[in-house]
Amino acid sequence: MTIPKKYWKLFIFGFGIFTFSILVFIALNFLPSHCYEWCIGDWLINYQGGIVRRGVIGELFFNLTRITGVSQIIFIISFQIILYGIFLYNSCRLAMNSSFSVFNIVLILSPAFILFPILDPSGSFRKEILLFTLLSCVCISLLHANSPNFSPFFLSVGSTFIVLSHEMLIVYLPYLVIAALLHEKSFGRKTKGVIIAIIPSIVIGLLISTFAGGNGQTVIDICNSLTINAPLDCAYPSHYMGAISFLSKDISFAHGFVSSSISGNTWIIYILLAILSFTPIFLILNLEKSKIISNKDMRFWLNILLFIPVSCSILLLWFVADYGRIIRINIVCISLLVLMATPDRNNTSLHINSRSITALLLCLAFVTSWRLIHWKASLENAFPLINYLKNLLH
Repeated sequence: MTIPKKYWKLFIFGFGIFTFSILVFIALNFLPSHCYEWCIGDWLINYQGGIVRRGVIGELFFNLTRITGVSQIIFIISFQIILYGIFLYNSCRLAMNSSFSVFNIVLILSPAFILFPILDPSGSFRKEILLFTLLSCVCISLLHANSPNFSPFFLSVGSTFIVLSHEMLIVYLPYLVIAALLHEKSFGRKTKGVIIAIIPSIVIGLLISTFAGGNGQTVIDICNSLTINAPLDCAYPSHYMGAISFLSKDISFAHGFVSSSISGNTWIIYILLAILSFTPIFLILNLEKSKIISNKDMRFWLNILLFIPVSCSILLLWFVADYGRIIRINIVCISLLVLMATPDRNNTSLHINSRSITALLLCLAFVTSWRLIHWKASLENAFPLINYLKNLLH
């Protein structure tokens, strides 16, 4: 018995519509009332106190509000919804063109990929969605064009906008290069072109991170410019923490915050969550290795390029407390690349037998038994079935 691939495409289409609907609901209802200081506050940072890291989007919205009279919050939420819409649309297109297999089902439904913002809303709607959107557009461009013609200007502007929005994202720009490398199957002209295109953003990102870190006066000026839209950490910095007030903190404070957030047990949980998050990717890479990595030269450059974001992610754990977000950024980027690199041109059906049924049941158990928590993961919130079993036994 076989299931035609058209049903996989219908499933992905329905999954995309459902996910986007939930995300719109979260953006309109959850963010303003439960995640304002971080999920919206980070997008409010502007240049009213001088050039500062992460301020380019906030400055854009600040001036749009001044010109139009429309609230910055409306601009921010609308922009976030648009970005998620583009990311979901591109992710679903990549999934539809990839193979109809149990491993891809696990990948798409993984709590660390598309479902992350639904399962952990407080960790969603952060600025990494800018990176996801750009990378997904690059992947679609490579997948659906016989002779992709990358615009160096588009990539330069996009990557620069990303690092000016959040300096941490500079370490994940190599994923853009990997996309071109996977398409060309070698270190060719387009791959070199992507590297040249992102060099300005790397330089600008390093400069603004070094010389425009922000201070207490910067925070005051930004908060004063926001008036009624200012988060609570502006008015009560000693009682509330948020993205804006964190501009005045140094690296030692950030490390102290990480230390207070991560205990020995939390380390173990995040290691386990990282293993679970990478499992679908690992399985697909082993299954499709010959299709993705065609020669030793390509393997060498892939290892070099992957080493940069993965190793830098480990370094970020020293002063970034959102361990789940760090894991998720890598998972989303690699998942998009895997889907792009494993197209199924023949629309192969899924064969149903005892082995595939068992695999589907294991898939269901896998995707429902855990979730990736962006901050302070515990057994209870990362593995909700444990609470369910505890209540059942008592």
